[in-house]
Amino acid sequence: MKEDRSSASLLAGFLLGTLAGATAMLLFAPQSGARTRRKIRRRAEDAADYVIEAGNELVDNCHQLYRSTSGMLDDNARELSRKYKDLYEQSRHLLDETIAVIRR
Repeated sequence: MKEDRSSASLLAGFLLGTLAGATAMLLFAPQSGARTRRKIRRRAEDAADYVIEAGNELVDNCHQLYRSTSGMLDDNARELSRKYKDLYEQSRHLLDETIAVIRR
């Protein structure tokens, strides 16, 4: 509980410091308000483009991992199925031999 409050206080302090820094930057900016807003808008658009690009890359990587692991699972499932088939055939053979011995 105490750790939650400490984390919340740290986050609140960080956000407050960020807001104060941004406000000071805007107040003391050497450029006009319109130019500063255009610059902020361009940087925000660049950041949005970066987030979208990173999201697309994440989705692509997840899809590649899905495809590669599903291939591994298929291979493992086939191998396991083959082993179960061998076990079945051996069990069937042993049962047939056992039945033959019992019926003698």
